[in-house]
Amino acid sequence: MIAVVFVKESERLPDKHNLMLGNRSVLEHAVSRILESRAFDQVIVFSRKEDISVQGSLTAYDESEGVLIDSIFLCLKQFHEFFAFGGDMPFLDPEIIRAMIRHYDGTPLCAFSSDGTLQPLHAIYNESVLNDLAEAIKAGQRSVYGFISSSRFSLFRVDSPTDEIFFSINTGADYDEALRRMKSSTG
Repeated sequence: MIAVVFVKESERLPDKHNLMLGNRSVLEHAVSRILESRAFDQVIVFSRKEDISVQGSLTAYDESEGVLIDSIFLCLKQFHEFFAFGGDMPFLDPEIIRAMIRHYDGTPLCAFSSDGTLQPLHAIYNESVLNDLAEAIKAGQRSVYGFISSSRFSLFRVDSPTDEIFFSINTGADYDEALRRMKSSTG
């Protein structure tokens, strides 16, 4: 299986994937945690930026013009099966990644947090939902969350005391919180 790390531009926090947390960027932290799982044949950073390079990963150009659902559709057409992650999620848990892969039985699988929130960027997609996704996009669906909610996904509950593994950096306040968490975890 491959891992696809989505790097989408943010209007709220431009260039968020390159913000530094300690001695590595947010994106480097995400890729590092995915590599630590030792669960993937390849890790692919999927982005519209052609100059992204992260050690241990390959870069693929995102030719979609739209939002995340369009990028996932493009990846399904190109890669057929993948575990999706956000490049703005620096606290991914390698053990949870391995557990989800062990649980995966060929049916698309999406993690959900202890509060019941689906995590579309902690999910395994495969071509069994490609036609449904194409129809959803054609009908105007713009939300991956909405698509997963109405599609044939199995769900994988993650009971974590803090749900830190799903923490993503989308605002300046999120970045400040990530710095605080990073500092408290390193002592």
